Amino acid sequence: MRQDNWDALRAVYVQIRSATFCEQVNAYMQHLGWDSSTFEEQTGQSENTYNCVVRGDLISPSKRRAMAFCIGLGLDYRMSIDLLDSVGYTLSPWSETDTAYDYVLLSPNIQGLEDCNGELEARGVKPLRVEEKGSYRKKTA
Repeated sequence: MRQDNWDALRAVYVQIRSATFCEQVNAYMQHLGWDSSTFEEQTGQSENTYNCVVRGDLISPSKRRAMAFCIGLGLDYRMSIDLLDSVGYTLSPWSETDTAYDYVLLSPNIQGLEDCNGELEARGVKPLRVEEKGSYRKKTA
């Protein structure tokens, strides 16, 4: 990310760090100019999840899903920790999964969801959630 974009993203962070999870994600997406297809590509989440975030309906995402947002949005460590905290998550040094999450958030070599998932798998941790299109659609009999 270019320095001027990074500085602008940090300015967004300062303004929204006490906002709800959805408000924070929406502010970052708006700043980055994301639409649903960019959201899906960068986070591995579905269009339905995008719509839930935009409407403010995603109240309690899993830690894996919240991490996918952090990595996809390109948030730094502090921004990521605050976003996770907004839905009640912390990273514990006693959890293998959380230690791996901590590593990928701090690693300068992680440049997106694919890099992150490769590193998590190498550490024996389940990769971040990647949804298939339609995974939340109501099934008809």
